[in-house]
Amino acid sequence: MNTNVSATTHLDLPSWRFKPSRLGCLDANPGEIEFKPLTLVCGQNNTGKTWVMYALYGFLTSPGVLRLPEMDKLAEELVREGQLSWNFVGWLQANDRRIGNSIHQAMKRRLPAVFNSAPDLFKDSRFDWEIDHAELSRVGLSRSMDFRLMLGREKNEMLRITKAAGDGTVHLALLTKQFPDVSFILSDAIARHLIGLPDRRSVFLMPAERSGLHLFYRELANRRTALLHHASKKDKDIDIVQLIQDVARSRYAEPIAHYIDWLNDLPDVRKRKAGVFHAMAEEVKKIAGGRYEVDAEGDITFTPRHCCPVKLMGKSL
Repeated sequence: MNTNVSATTHLDLPSWRFKPSRLGCLDANPGEIEFKPLTLVCGQNNTGKTWVMYALYGFLTSPGVLRLPEMDKLAEELVREGQLSWNFVGWLQANDRRIGNSIHQAMKRRLPAVFNSAPDLFKDSRFDWEIDHAELSRVGLSRSMDFRLMLGREKNEMLRITKAAGDGTVHLALLTKQFPDVSFILSDAIARHLIGLPDRRSVFLMPAERSGLHLFYRELANRRTALLHHASKKDKDIDIVQLIQDVARSRYAEPIAHYIDWLNDLPDVRKRKAGVFHAMAEEVKKIAGGRYEVDAEGDITFTPRHCCPVKLMGKSL
């Protein structure tokens, strides 16, 4: 599945205020956090810093599986008619509080997945996005939207949602009748439009565990591969499908799992020579007084000016 949301290609939240509650060691009312372009979260060990940052990461990657009000009815009408002009501003005005509550509840349900922990640990936990309901409606109305859902290798367009900036009408087109759970797709697309989240993950978190991960991430991947190979050869009583699911399922919190994915992808990342992050990396090289290089195996080497290379990440570290 491929989606394209041209109107929101980067994080553009109208509010960066969040209110955690009973998250980790935090009590029921620890206060409100407003994040700025540069925010330092300081404190002693075991005071909840990592819990808050992981929860923020989870929200910025996906607010969770949510069902916005009246989406089932809208989906049924869209499936029946194929094309609709939807009174978006009227829907916002009638459901502003319910929309906010839907986002809060979805994030609450998402917390166990973010931390990859038992749901019972988070039964009283919350990480609420704080925004005035009227402001949410104003921002949703002011933004343009161009959502296109495409499936298959040929990227055939299946669903289109468009809106001009400042226009109170959203135009929807369902280009196939054989499409499951239209209500969920509509809810997710509209929620991302309101919150200001792009369709692809645009958040990068460097976990405190990164030093250890740099040393052992290849060994973790190799052991998983060896385990699957050994099981398929030696023991016919093993449920291979279940084994694959167990091995593929990460046992780490989402930020750590995504960081490991990034490490495994480094050989491909090194080939990318365009984009804002490449330009930023070029500026970092000027400050660092040398250059960073990633070899074909993903090892990172720093070469100071007029000096020998120093391996920063790899087997011989």
